[in-house]
Amino acid sequence: MESKSRAVLVLLLPLLLGMRDPFIPPDDPCRTAQLSRWQYAGSVDSGQRQIAFLRDEKGKWRRIQREDVLMSGWRITEITTQSLTMETGEACEPSQWRIIKGEIEHDKKDKPAGAVTAAAAGRQ
Repeated sequence: MESKSRAVLVLLLPLLLGMRDPFIPPDDPCRTAQLSRWQYAGSVDSGQRQIAFLRDEKGKWRRIQREDVLMSGWRITEITTQSLTMETGEACEPSQWRIIKGEIEHDKKDKPAGAVTAAAAGRQ
């Protein structure tokens, strides 16, 4: 009987001491954990403004421009042809995040024009 009460005490001790459940993800009020899943595809200069194309963590494409505020409270501070910089907030870590233009899913399927003609020439 005493061993059962000790086992229960050992199992409940973290809860009694106020420790968090290790199986529940930590609280992320700034939502910075999702930043690594965002993709920057580039930008287009349309006269007085530059529009960037960004894919969020859910796979939805967004058209954004400088000084836009995203739903998570992040503010776009800089857009270049190769990168996009945003502020996540003063209380967030990191306070700034830069997404560099990288290979996106459809780029892997595209082949250079020379590769197609060389493959076709090899078959003849």
